[in-house]
Amino acid sequence: PDSLLPYCFYSASIVGRLCGKPLCTEINKRMAITMILPGCGLAAPSRTNARCVLRPSQAKPLAHIRSRAVRRQRAVARRVACEADPDAAPVLCIGEALWDGLPLGLFLGGAPVNVAQHMAQLGVPTACVSCVGDDILGEEIRSRLLGRGVNCDFLQTDQKLPTGFVKVLMGDNGIPSYDIVQPSAWDSIQATPELLAAAASAPAVIFGSLAQRDAASAATIQAVFQASSRRVFDVNLRPPFIEKDKILACMQDLYLMKVNDEELVIMAEWIGEKFTDEQTVAAAYAKKFNIQNVCVTRGGKGAALWIAKSSTWIEHPGFGVTPTDTVGAGDSFLARLLSGLLDGEAPDSALAGANALGAFVATQNGATPIHNKDAINKLLSGSVLTA
Repeated sequence: PDSLLPYCFYSASIVGRLCGKPLCTEINKRMAITMILPGCGLAAPSRTNARCVLRPSQAKPLAHIRSRAVRRQRAVARRVACEADPDAAPVLCIGEALWDGLPLGLFLGGAPVNVAQHMAQLGVPTACVSCVGDDILGEEIRSRLLGRGVNCDFLQTDQKLPTGFVKVLMGDNGIPSYDIVQPSAWDSIQATPELLAAAASAPAVIFGSLAQRDAASAATIQAVFQASSRRVFDVNLRPPFIEKDKILACMQDLYLMKVNDEELVIMAEWIGEKFTDEQTVAAAYAKKFNIQNVCVTRGGKGAALWIAKSSTWIEHPGFGVTPTDTVGAGDSFLARLLSGLLDGEAPDSALAGANALGAFVATQNGATPIHNKDAINKLLSGSVLTA
């Protein structure tokens, strides 16, 4: 059945890795045609865009689809190269690189991967630090990131573990359930001397909490965390991978912490703070852990930023748009906010820009659409943006 195709491809990818790629090359190619390449170009396809997902009987030759994807990749890469300084040290985005498997196909995911692609589009030299398996899925992740101008020097390959995969199952009531496969290659990120040296010179290191579920990657993230002088923590509380002590250990001396309004309510109790309002809890975290900036996101209702140095609380109401696909909106928000702050932009302007980019992404298909500067500027000018 079509609904099983993503899992068949995942299984074939693993078999190809274990038994030798030549054994499963044709299976992998045919399934790659069906599940990954059509309709998605370079960015991940939308979960809601079923029309773009071809079935085996409709599949065109792999070379034909590849050629179109490669042309688009090169165009984007040239655009990014013109905006970024090739000699500048890259921002490091470290954590999970994975695929979401749904009945409609496979979708590239992982917050660090999404943030890296958005940062690169904003003209910020960026590197993805993760680990993929020695399989077709891992090769596809590397290909897409390189096509988006993301540095993959620290995208490691594990010879034993498969590329990260999330099984998404739809219940009879239409509510999805998630099974994040463990172990996966991104559970085994290694702290190489080259990586630690890059962390020491990086303008910023962005990391999250989900990727620290396994001891190996957790140790590497902690080592990179210690080597960096400007740390950005993107809190992501995903049951059952919520370890309070491990998360709190990442809070010390941050440049920026991003947390959503629901997570902030939970985290208030962790430091013995009774939740009264967002500003009070954000300020308490900043004081307790010496955090320079605490950003609280509110979904479609905007965001707020606590600046510890000036004890300033800045709020933005967000932009009223009709969302098409909200996946990746928060990641684009973080990319825009951080790029603005690193560039010396006024915090209120950076926050407005971050809300505008997040709103734009929510009106598009997929987590990492090509940025449309005209559409984003229309939002900032107060114009109504239609999907």
